[in-house]
Amino acid sequence: MFVFPSSNTRAVSFPKRSAFGLLELLVSVAVIVILLVLGIGYSGQIRQQANAGNCVRHLRQVGALALAYASDHQQQFPAVLNTVRNPPDSVAWMHKLRSYAGYNARSMGAAPLPRAVGIFYCPSLSGADRDGRRVGYFYNAQISSTRSYRITRLLSAPTFLIVEGSPANIEAIGPNSNAIAYRHRGSANVLFADGHVVSYHSPISKDAEEWGARLSADSL
Repeated sequence: MFVFPSSNTRAVSFPKRSAFGLLELLVSVAVIVILLVLGIGYSGQIRQQANAGNCVRHLRQVGALALAYASDHQQQFPAVLNTVRNPPDSVAWMHKLRSYAGYNARSMGAAPLPRAVGIFYCPSLSGADRDGRRVGYFYNAQISSTRSYRITRLLSAPTFLIVEGSPANIEAIGPNSNAIAYRHRGSANVLFADGHVVSYHSPISKDAEEWGARLSADSL
């Protein structure tokens, strides 16, 4: 039997879904922007940590090369450039270690001052010109000034060998220098004569024993 709908029957209505509003759109965009900013900042921190770690590895490799050089040169580390010395040291210490690193003669530019390449270049270094003569790893000037290159002398106590510094066309910086660079989120990596590396998160004192104030010219 067919039943006609009653006149009292009400039609069932479904709520209409509102369109994506402007407010929701703005909130979504804001969330996306915040996530992007956080992601960029986090990736930047990861990159900085990676650069700092690579710098430590570079310095360790430099230390190994310096020790290998010393074993081939009467137990003395490479001297820094000094054209007034008799006999003169007319080649920079980086150039002396170049062949030990396996770099060709042109990779570091012409003598006397080197071009920072490979393990002689800090990944976090900014403002340096790879094609120029500005480098970021410097010899401990206390060693060069006293000519205390003999390995037994330097290993008698913890002694700085290579210190990170601001890009410059010099070879050595000392205790009284303001050139020490804390470019790894406030820390500076330092290579010791025995080949280990320490990251200093606070300014290195000019009176620190590691500079080697005990060294003297009679240690040749």
